Amino acid sequence: MSLRKFFSATCIILLAGIAHLSGATFEQKSMNAFLAEYPEAEPLISEGAAVEGVWSHFKSTDRKSGMIKVPDGQPYTKKSYGDFVLSCEFMLEPEANSGIFLRYPGKGTGYDSMCELQMLDNSAKKYSKLKESQYHASAYGLVAAKKGFLKPVGELNFQTVEVRGHRIRAWLNGSLVLDADLEKAESEFHPQVGKLRLSGHLCLGGHADGVYYRSMYVVPLDAAEAKDDELFPKVGEILSSRCISCHNGESKLANGGNLSLETRQDLIKGGNRGAALLPGDAEGSLLYTSLIAHEAPFAMPPRDRFDRIPESEISLIREWVNRGAHWPEGETIVYRKEKANGARIDPKELELVKLIHAKILENSADTPPGEPYSDKVENISVPLKMLPIPAGKFQMKGSGKDDEFTAELDGFWIAETELPWDLYSPFMEPEIGRNKDGYPQDMSLVGEDEVILAQPSRPYHAMSFGMGVRRHPAIAMTQHAANKYCQWLSWKTGHFYRLPTEAEWEYAARAGVATSYPWGEDADAGKMDQYGWYNDNSNGSYQRLGRKEANAWGVKDMLGNVMEWTLDGFVENRRAALGDKDVVKAPWIKATGPYPHVCKGGHWNSDHAQLKFDGREGSDPKWKISDPQNPKSIWYHTNIMWIGFRPVRSEVIPSVEEMYEYWNSGVAYD
Repeated sequence: MSLRKFFSATCIILLAGIAHLSGATFEQKSMNAFLAEYPEAEPLISEGAAVEGVWSHFKSTDRKSGMIKVPDGQPYTKKSYGDFVLSCEFMLEPEANSGIFLRYPGKGTGYDSMCELQMLDNSAKKYSKLKESQYHASAYGLVAAKKGFLKPVGELNFQTVEVRGHRIRAWLNGSLVLDADLEKAESEFHPQVGKLRLSGHLCLGGHADGVYYRSMYVVPLDAAEAKDDELFPKVGEILSSRCISCHNGESKLANGGNLSLETRQDLIKGGNRGAALLPGDAEGSLLYTSLIAHEAPFAMPPRDRFDRIPESEISLIREWVNRGAHWPEGETIVYRKEKANGARIDPKELELVKLIHAKILENSADTPPGEPYSDKVENISVPLKMLPIPAGKFQMKGSGKDDEFTAELDGFWIAETELPWDLYSPFMEPEIGRNKDGYPQDMSLVGEDEVILAQPSRPYHAMSFGMGVRRHPAIAMTQHAANKYCQWLSWKTGHFYRLPTEAEWEYAARAGVATSYPWGEDADAGKMDQYGWYNDNSNGSYQRLGRKEANAWGVKDMLGNVMEWTLDGFVENRRAALGDKDVVKAPWIKATGPYPHVCKGGHWNSDHAQLKFDGREGSDPKWKISDPQNPKSIWYHTNIMWIGFRPVRSEVIPSVEEMYEYWNSGVAYD
């Protein structure tokens, strides 16, 4: 299944029962473009002829350039419409004057309809002193349309009118010229007695002077239209899952622009940029405009976020606002803390994880526990060598006696060495160019049934920094990038991979050794030369993998060369963070922010004494200090040349939800 299909699935769920046109804008500039997007449109006039059986009567023999002139006698459609979209191609002769009665009752004048949409040659001298509400595309006598968008007489125009409830909007040659709530409008002339009508016919009324139509189509909206009270649960779900994490009473001051979205009153009150909600006016509501202004400083989600809100959801919000923003009395939107660190679950990403999980289950019996194996990735010659680590326990020690406990772990596999560029570069340099969020820049290049996972945007320079590539450790990726690599690798191989927890890393590095170093507690540079690369023996660079002595379980390069990512967030006292227990089963301290994460093992520029099993370092935002982007990359640490990782594979296949949590920290952005 392709990413396109995931977005489609999300759209279907969110828009069940809502018309295709809900919340749409009609900026098409031709009938062909309109019909290509809305093939369900019903023809009223086609190729300069009235469609048979549609009109009450339509007697006109006056044709010009493939168009038909509006006849006398006010022909109206036999069918009645409630909410609808009406599009037409028309031409005006000099001094043309006519109109379209919307929701016409079948008798009377334009004043008996909801309104008359004026059709007029604005350039005619005889009309130079009309009131503004009498010019073309105006709701006659009620609300004036913008002028300046009508083509010269004799040229073809394209116009679309949308009517929903008491609201009318009109686009002329692709530009919005009228947007009005007629319930609030007052007539400048005769009382508009039919102003509040909610259904009626379409009538070519008024004068029949010089208006020619080439085509006219209508799209009824009533049949599948959602009721106002049916929209709120869907909008509430969008706000809950995508917005409330920042825009709530607790965090709004820190990173939410002083704006809470928890209640209707909160939205109307607004934040630093003013009101977020003006019921009935999406274009005036920051809640909507921030979603469509992708490059603006106030864009939401922030620019270049990987979880850009789909157009289907944005349209739903627009529809909800324009229809008055119905909100049940007393209702409060609560942020769904579906992950332990408070990060929301992305439905699109969850669907991907389900696909990968199913593939992994199909291969569940192909690797006996306790046995080493090599995994192959298609079109990559270098295998991933995985070594078994037996179940067991060991003592985790911190800087003080108050941070000691026994970690108890199930069996797992770990990569023999740090991950080489040979296995990482194909992930880092995808064939299809990526946006900063990791998804393709051009979805037309994606195969219909191709599964698309997030991969890095291409780096601006060689991330090896000239230190070697083949059989050398991959470096300078963020923890997010390492997590997404493990997801990508899992899909490619059909085996579940992830980063190790800090406890798993240290347990595999020790291989039964209880001391700080493989030989004891003293920091001996001569002995360290057997096990790892550090500042005095590395020649100022990382080194080819696997050249130092393996530990008792066959694992190499755990100390020095490059520091390695783990899953854990960095805290000073792990025992306290894990509930102050003497024994902890599978300890994992889940990150609550982008920094710091635990890195283990030291690196080629470390002092030899720093290469300790229990040594640890926290990641730092300074690792991206030279990144000129705003926001900074979620894929690269541009200022650190000694951070890498190695994947692990657990013997027990985790659930879909657990896999999601391993691969999606929820704190990727600075």
